[in-house]
Formats: sequence, C-alpha cells, structure tokens
Amino acid sequence: MLSLPTKIVFNNDDPAFSRTPKAIEYTYDATGVKLSKKVNENFNITNTQYAGNYIYENSTLKFFSHPEGYVEPTNTGFDYIYQYKDHLGNVRLSYSDMNKDGVVAPANWTPVFSDGFESASGWDGTGNPWGHPISGFDTNRKRSGTYSGRIDQPTSSPRAVHSMEWVPIDNSEATTYKYSCWAYSSGPKIRLALFMKQAGETGYLTLVDEVWNRYTKNQWVYLEGTVSVPTHIKTINIRLSSTSGQGSIWFDDVKIEKIGESEIVEENNYYPFGLKHKGYNNVVNGTENNYHTYNGKELNEELGLNWLDYGARNYDASLGRFMSPDPYAHIYQSYSPYLYALNNPLRFEDVNGEGPGDRVKKAKSYNGTPYSQKLNTGVINRTSNTAAGLKYLDCSELVYRVLAADGITDGVQLGNTSTLKSYLGNDEKFIKSQSPEVGDIFLWRSSGDGHTGVVTGIVKDEDGKIIKVEITHAKGVKYGTLTEKKSISYFSESTRSGWQGFFRPKVETPDGKINLSGLSADEKVAKIQKAIHDLAAWSERTAAWSERLLKKQEERRKRREERRKRREERRKKREQN
Repeated sequence: MLSLPTKIVFNNDDPAFSRTPKAIEYTYDATGVKLSKKVNENFNITNTQYAGNYIYENSTLKFFSHPEGYVEPTNTGFDYIYQYKDHLGNVRLSYSDMNKDGVVAPANWTPVFSDGFESASGWDGTGNPWGHPISGFDTNRKRSGTYSGRIDQPTSSPRAVHSMEWVPIDNSEATTYKYSCWAYSSGPKIRLALFMKQAGETGYLTLVDEVWNRYTKNQWVYLEGTVSVPTHIKTINIRLSSTSGQGSIWFDDVKIEKIGESEIVEENNYYPFGLKHKGYNNVVNGTENNYHTYNGKELNEELGLNWLDYGARNYDASLGRFMSPDPYAHIYQSYSPYLYALNNPLRFEDVNGEGPGDRVKKAKSYNGTPYSQKLNTGVINRTSNTAAGLKYLDCSELVYRVLAADGITDGVQLGNTSTLKSYLGNDEKFIKSQSPEVGDIFLWRSSGDGHTGVVTGIVKDEDGKIIKVEITHAKGVKYGTLTEKKSISYFSESTRSGWQGFFRPKVETPDGKINLSGLSADEKVAKIQKAIHDLAAWSERTAAWSERLLKKQEERRKRREERRKRREERRKKREQN
C-alpha cells in the first residue's frame, strides 16, 4: 500500500457534486511515481504532467531539469537557470546569465533624480509647505564638480531644505528605491530624508524614510537609505536637514535611484523544518519555480495546500509533520509515524519520506575539510569527535564517520580501504551492486591503493537512465573533502583498478530512526531510552535558547519603539516651531 493521496477536496467542494469545486487529483504509476496533477478551482482546471525531468502544464512544456538547475522555454528559445544548493539539497539561490555576457549580475540601479548643485539653483523651497531655502552654493568645499549645497545653522534650531522637484513615479507593485548623498558637517547632525506623497495629496506628506549621521565631523561622509515604496505613492522628494548643533553642512551628489532588473531569479531561506522565511524571500526576476525547493522537493501551493512532495509521503513544513504514516512504522513503534527527522532537522533529513538521508547529510557536512593521511594518525585522531580528530580526513575515515552517524557501526571504526573492503564484503549485512543508489558507499581497492566515498545524488536522462553520480569524498591533498558529479562510466573495472562496487545495508536505517536489528530485548530498551533522554535534553536546550532569543527580540523591539516615539515627538515639535 503506497498511502499516497489520489484526491484532496477543500471545503467539501468535490467536483463530482459541487457547483464551486475545489480539489486536487493525482495519478501515479504502480511504483508510486507521480504522473499527473489536476487542480480544479471553480472549473478553472490546470493539468500538470510529469515526464521524468520534463514538466508540462496543460500540455505545454514548463521546464526541464539539468544537473545544475533547470531550463525554461521562451518565445525565442530557452533560458538556463542555475541553482545554488546547501548541504541538505535546499535550493537557496536561482540565477541566470540573461544577457549572455558570462557574468551573473546583481540588481542595477536607475537614477530618477540626481543633483550635484552644478546649476547653483533649485533648492529655494518653492512648492513645499514647510522648509527653508538653501543657504548658498559653495565653491570652497565640494565633493565633486564646482559647487556644493550649504546649509548654515547659526543656532541649535534645525533647518531643512527640500528639492523643488517632486519626482513622479507610477509602479504597479511595491518598488525599492535608494536615496543617497555626500555630506560634510562642521558641527550639526546630518539628516537625509525621502518624502513620499500619494495622488492628489496637498498636505505635508504621506510617508518619510530617513538616514542620519550624528557623530562624524569635519570630513565627507556618505549617507544612503533604501526603502520599499508602496504602489499608492505617486511622487517622491529629497530633503536635506541640519539638526542639534551650530555650524554648517555641505551636501553634494544627491541621488534617488530605482532598482532595476537582476539576474538573480529567486532567493530562498528556510526555518529548520522547511517553512520559508517571509518578508524578504521574493522572486526578483522571472517566474517562481516550486518544483525544487526545501530538500529539493516540489512545493504544492495550489488552493493553499502548501505541502512538500517527498515521493513516498507529503510533508507540511508549517507543522513539521508528514501527512501519512511512515512506511517503516511497524518496525519503529517507539516514535510517531508522522514526525520529520526525529524532530531534529539539523542532523537528519528525509530523502524520500523514508531512506538513508542521514548518510548523505553527514557526508556533505564534512565538505571543505583538509585531506591528510600523515597528520591524522592514531586511534584518537581517526575515531574521536575532538577538534584534533576532525581537523583532517582521508577517504576511508570519512566513510567510517558516515557509517557511524547512521548507526550502521557502533561508533567510528579504525581502518582503511582494505579493512573497509572486508567489512562491506559481508553479504549478510550489505548488498553489493553495480548500479548506484543515494546513500551507497562506493569502493575500489587494488594492491596497496584504493578509494571510497558516499553517493549523495543520482542524475538521470529523460529515459530514466543514470548518466552521472554525485559523490562526496576526501579527494586528496589538493582538494580536501568535496561533493562533485562523475560520469557513470567512472565507476567500473575498466576505469578503476580494483573496482568493488556500490554497497548499501540490507537492513536500512530510516532517517531519524534507531537501528535496533541484532540487539537483545534489554539492549533495545536501553538504546531507545538513551535516544529519548538525548532528545529530551536537546529539546530542553533548544527551548531555553528559544526563550532567551525571544526575550532579547522583545527587548530590542521595545527599544526600537521607544526610539521611534522619541523621533516622532521631536519631529512634531520641529513642525510646530
């Protein structure tokens, strides 16, 4: 029994009976591979077909995957989107060289207002209900060009000068603007503000954003602020101010800039259990791709479902729970069949809602570790988790540490590729294959030489044939431990002298579970009790840390609110004067 949903109905609006249907229907092959998804919302139907690496919507190709990301069809050809993933397979950044110049560029900025005071005009206060004219255009102190704009403040009373130009804008969505200037103060504090008005407004302002420099004197300083301007704002204006002190401030190179296109397509950041951060996870340019997200899984957002498809099961990141039981629940009765990664996603992951993800995650966690056989010798250095023991790795030590992390061995064993060959050759414990699977250990060993590592990914062509294998291994002194992709032909007797094969445990340890095979009843109880004790201790530490963090965040929020209130009170007093 696959325990996979075939139909999900919302608010009892089944398409078979309701006039306002809301439902999602799925079709699978006999092994549980998803073939199609049908979303019906008030008879607006979207059909998604899954044909290996090729994804179609309503019979039109939406994209197809390649080893480094995916490809989207366009009116003129194809866009190649590349993805950066972290060690858990989470897609963190998608990017594309859209202009084909060989460089992936961040967002560019387009000036909408720029004034270096070279015209020696435009700041006399005309058209603004409050403010002062600029004190003068100065040739003696400037940042660039011939002139700067000077504000004199003979007393402590603040002075403010608006540009005479209110820049018209018309954006259909909230848009980021940057405002900036250079300034030199002989005494007063420097304030730079962006004023925003909605259509037809005759009052003083709708919104204000501002930046300050309160302490730097007698040298040029750069001030810059960025703000998301809402859609109802139709004009923006820059204001230069001096406050709290006597003397003069010189301003130069004043600008307002609008953010432009970026070759960064999408950014993703996640909480540990997979829920996306809100507020700054925005699609910068292009179409959001929900087919490879947290752990590289498809996010189903239709009709507010928000489930991640792990293959064997569906997962709700907001709950940190699967929506159907663990296929191995009958073996591991001490744990909830719905939990994700033993409630510890910092250590464990689920590759397919079951499977050997702990080996993958542990192997990739060693990426970047320097390689050495000579410096990392002795039982302590090769088996302990001390700083000295983890300072260097060679290929066999990496694999032994990975096997220990997944509970296949009782602690980190001491050995090399020769002893590993003997250990993996036990056909009562391991399956030997010439076809790789994720989580396998690969090994070759000839007289006096050998190499080993962990299979952390598989790349297939459109027909489902394996063409590349992603491996994590301690490659050598020049490279250290890294993850890379190799052609499937790399793993054979013809290319690797002493090739042994790919090895996987006969009794697999599902992610986040404890392997109890081969233990007596008392040993099973002791191991489970220790795991529960360790998990409880970890939960207590996490809860205490979270409580301290929330307390600090609340204290910072109160301080920010107090500062905001004081600024607002000072601004109102200045306006009354």
